[in-house]
Amino acid sequence: MKMNLTSFDWRGIFFALSFSITLSGPATAAPSAPPPAGEFIEARLRDCVFYERKSIEACEHDLKARYLKTPYMSGKQFLEKLNGDKTYLKNLTVIDSKRLSKITAELLRLPIDRFNEVDGCMERAETIAYYLMKRHKITVGHVHASGHIRVRSIHIPLENTSIRWGFHIAPFVMVRDADGGISPYSLDLTLLNGTPRPLNEWLDLLERESPFFLELHALKAFENSPHEPGMTPVRSWRDRDTSSIEERLSGTPVQIVHRGSPVRADLGAEFLRVLEASPLQIVNPYERELNPAKPLSFQEAFPPALRELLRSRILSELRCEGNEPLRCAVYYRDEMDHGFCQIEIEFPRAADQNGLIIPCLPFDR
Repeated sequence: MKMNLTSFDWRGIFFALSFSITLSGPATAAPSAPPPAGEFIEARLRDCVFYERKSIEACEHDLKARYLKTPYMSGKQFLEKLNGDKTYLKNLTVIDSKRLSKITAELLRLPIDRFNEVDGCMERAETIAYYLMKRHKITVGHVHASGHIRVRSIHIPLENTSIRWGFHIAPFVMVRDADGGISPYSLDLTLLNGTPRPLNEWLDLLERESPFFLELHALKAFENSPHEPGMTPVRSWRDRDTSSIEERLSGTPVQIVHRGSPVRADLGAEFLRVLEASPLQIVNPYERELNPAKPLSFQEAFPPALRELLRSRILSELRCEGNEPLRCAVYYRDEMDHGFCQIEIEFPRAADQNGLIIPCLPFDR
């Protein structure tokens, strides 16, 4: 591997002399105490069962143990702790704002789905970090947040739609401004809508509507989750199996084929035809035991007013992204569970695919 000696030399000298993160504005202040253990367990139990595929009893046991060691801190406290960790910081590459703009333009063209807010953060984070290391010899860090995280959607065309996560992870890069100050910038191209922002602003977005304190960790670029007792820590990219990342990077970039009005007549008509002709299962992924076993027709699944609303939205708000397959989706409110439902159809349709599963996510409650 050829080393960029110019970049390496000045960076090493700079860190040896001094380092100070520019916080660039206040972050959310820390509450005086963490939530009671019972509230912590109750708030995170659903996410544990859903994401970790464990029983309620196992999740309750694990969450009790996790509560005792959770490093509760505000975004401001996290940045202060990060600023004091010179060993961690000296391994990160510092770039200037012009180079940040150039690499951002490249990242936006990568074959990663940055429009999917509900899922996929881990794949996006590791792909971006790996790409920057391999292509530009830029070493970034990761911030891993877990807890009861809620943010406002910027990609779903419904007013005041919430997205809820049990955890979230995104890369960050150190950026030197014209005055010589160095600040961490988040590369969360999904939550920040394609524009890197100072890390304190990204943390504020996570904290703003999250009802419980976050558990925040600074990870190395090749790590995707905090170490647990008994785990063998990953030491470098060489210890990671990067074949899936390489495969991801060899794909075709996700294209926005259509978003909003005026709709492409062929897509709208075909989407509506498939929806009206397919058996439908409307499910809550968090409550599998309550989901109906019998598929319903379009007429049975939706009352008349909602059927007309969906037809109208298909012609005005249909969103189509991807390549092969092309994914098109329309959304509506789930008033009963206080969230939203996503009707997504892939084109071309698989030969044996004759039904649709419509997930309704209760993220607003």
